[in-house]
Amino acid sequence: MSGFKIRNLLTMIVLCSASESFAENYICQSEKQFYLHKDSSNSWISDVKSESVNMVIDTSRGFNLGGITPKGLVGTCRYSSYGGYFCTWKDNNTLFQIIVEELANGIFFTYTDLSSTRIMNSDGSCIKD
Repeated sequence: MSGFKIRNLLTMIVLCSASESFAENYICQSEKQFYLHKDSSNSWISDVKSESVNMVIDTSRGFNLGGITPKGLVGTCRYSSYGGYFCTWKDNNTLFQIIVEELANGIFFTYTDLSSTRIMNSDGSCIKD
């Protein structure tokens, strides 16, 4: 094998290994949910609930929303230029999005559930696992 091919192979191994080694794991919990949903007259109305949404995020393998997603991890996460992770998963007509940010005063997340009849937004805090 030529030196060029070996160097390229080694570079690919290092890059693949590096992406696995930088995986972050978070356990997150929200405190309130804010809803916009359509009523029987097809008008948008808002609502606030204080139910908790629990989630586990493994930035290399996806996330799990307690009671919402199937068992196991779903979706994908990518590191974003704002300094956090952006995770998504689409199920039928619903798009799930999570943003996780590590700030000086803690780790916070925003979770959004978007469908044609409902928009739910929730935020809270996380701990690193």
